[in-house]
Amino acid sequence: MRICKHKKSVKRADLFSGLCKRAGVCILAISLLASIGCTSLNQNQAAEIEEKLHAKYGIDFTVTAIGDRIGTGSVKAYCSPSDDKSLVFEARMKNSDSSLFDTYVPRLIGREVEELIKKQFAEAGITVEVFAELSGVDYSVFGAKEIKLSDFLSDYEPTGFTSDIIMESSCAEDTGIGEKLVSIYFGIYEQLNVKFASEIHLISDDEFEKCCEKLQKSPTLNDTFFMDYSVSNTFLLSCEENKVSKSEEEINSIIHVE
Repeated sequence: MRICKHKKSVKRADLFSGLCKRAGVCILAISLLASIGCTSLNQNQAAEIEEKLHAKYGIDFTVTAIGDRIGTGSVKAYCSPSDDKSLVFEARMKNSDSSLFDTYVPRLIGREVEELIKKQFAEAGITVEVFAELSGVDYSVFGAKEIKLSDFLSDYEPTGFTSDIIMESSCAEDTGIGEKLVSIYFGIYEQLNVKFASEIHLISDDEFEKCCEKLQKSPTLNDTFFMDYSVSNTFLLSCEENKVSKSEEEINSIIHVE
């Protein structure tokens, strides 16, 4: 009798094992089908967004990533002009009517501001990476045409620009850094003639290049961006009407220069 019970238990175990394997296969198959379906959906939506952007601006675009869509009523995509992958912007298409909102023109203007800022820093011997945004302007006012920074300043009368600036932490060792930053900000204001405010982040020299590469690929910035990096200091600095918000001495004190 014991032998029979043992055989029955072995059969039951084999049966249970077989069912588990079949269930695992089914789950894997369902997952694969879901993945294929999701990939197909992403590809279709990416193609639709690219078509809408082309129709709006008359040039080719490439969707580089599809973002959140659950509970938002829309699908978000990261996009670039097909001939300029260095410019990354955000597009969002509504599920209800497939209408599209994008930040292509604001990012074009923002990049001009970024280049202006980097040039000012470079002339002072400082290498930085910058992410700039427009202030006091409703993005929906932009039509289906590219706008130069000079035209934007004259035609749209913005209240200012905001930016995040990444510097190497070793810049804090420069005893003249306060004087340099004040001069740089005066130079930026003279060219923009509107308020310019920024958050300066001192990043570990070892991580600076990696952080810059990530910033260059980002269409937007949020509070979590710098969580993966060693930030030795962060402080605000602005300039308006030819007045910098902090003196040379205050800047030196903030970044711990003796």
